[in-house]
Amino acid sequence: MTNVATEEQPKKKTFLILAIVSVVLLALAAGGWFFYSQKNSNFVEVSADSDIAPMAMVKKPQFISMPRFVVSVEGESRLHYLMLELSLMTYDPEQQAAMTEMMPVLRNAVVKLLNGKTFDNLSVSGSLPVLEDELRDVLQAQMNDMTGSKGLERVLITKLVVQ
Repeated sequence: MTNVATEEQPKKKTFLILAIVSVVLLALAAGGWFFYSQKNSNFVEVSADSDIAPMAMVKKPQFISMPRFVVSVEGESRLHYLMLELSLMTYDPEQQAAMTEMMPVLRNAVVKLLNGKTFDNLSVSGSLPVLEDELRDVLQAQMNDMTGSKGLERVLITKLVVQ
């Protein structure tokens, strides 16, 4: 009788080990499947305060190059010259057509903004993103006044030379 009890004990241990190994392998397989399915998902998560426009997720951006600006800016002892090239970005082709029609008004708004700048304002480190934001705000306000919509998403400074 003691011989039978000792034979059943290794069988129980073997069965228990196989059951534990099976559960661990099953958990690993389920975790791998979940990770793989999340990695290859086509979903884009967007937070409510995202800077990405909703149309950006559907349409390709449209770019409009503005003709080159050359304006004089005041310095401490002399006048300096600013050469600026801009591109306007929108996701709406209708707004692209509206911006093209409104180009003289938009250029005027840019010149007015640049008229208030000095050499020191433009030569400070980190002034480029600030200038892009100011240009965007001015041009969006101008488009809103003229067409009833902001029209553009970003202003990109493609070339800036200050002498």
